[in-house]
Parts: sequence; C-alpha cells; structure tokens
Amino acid sequence: MSKALKRRAFTKLGLLIALFAGIAVSILLLTVDGNAIVSWPNWFAANHWLTTFVRVGLFGVATATFYSVRRNTIQNSKNSGATAKQGQLNARIRQFVMWFVSIELLFGQALLPRVLEFLFS
Repeated sequence: MSKALKRRAFTKLGLLIALFAGIAVSILLLTVDGNAIVSWPNWFAANHWLTTFVRVGLFGVATATFYSVRRNTIQNSKNSGATAKQGQLNARIRQFVMWFVSIELLFGQALLPRVLEFLFS
C-alpha cells in the first residue's frame, strides 16, 4: 500500500463514520413525529449530566482512537525521528484535550452565559 493511502486511512474511516451517522440521523428524523422533536430540549434539560457524560465519553473514545492510530503509524514507520514525532503527537493530544475541556466548560456546562449574566446583572 502506498504512503498516501496509509496517511488517508483514518480520513476514510472518519468519512465512513460520518456517512453512517448522517444516515442514522436522517432515518431518525423521518421516523419521529414533531412532538418528539419539541420534547427533546426538555429531555436534555432534565438529563443534563447524562448528556455531559455521553459527550465526554464519545470525545474520549474518539481521542483514544486517534491517538492509537497515529501511535501505531509512528511505531511502524522506519523513520529516524520517531521519538520526535511521538512527542509531537503527545503535545497535540494534550492541546486537543485542553481545547475540549475549555469548550465543554464554557458552552456545554453553560459557564460562559452564567458568568456574563453575573457580570451584567
């Protein structure tokens, strides 16, 4: 297999997952009636912590998958700079996690609207 195809393997997997997710959401929206769509925000408000755990869990699974695919790619390559690439991968994962934590706290936990409401009320 060529190097170009090896580099794009994760992209193809991501596109395939996105395709199946889009099909699943489309089928779901076609099969539910309008009352269920109106009641979803109420369900999300009542089960806020459950949806938070699901979001964080899905992010953890996606991050772990990305990390393992990239780590195996680096380990299987015969480059002399494998340790530098491994360090760069670890730094990227740390940055990615910090961005997620920031976004999750500010928007997922509604910390930003609460702070703005506190400051301007």
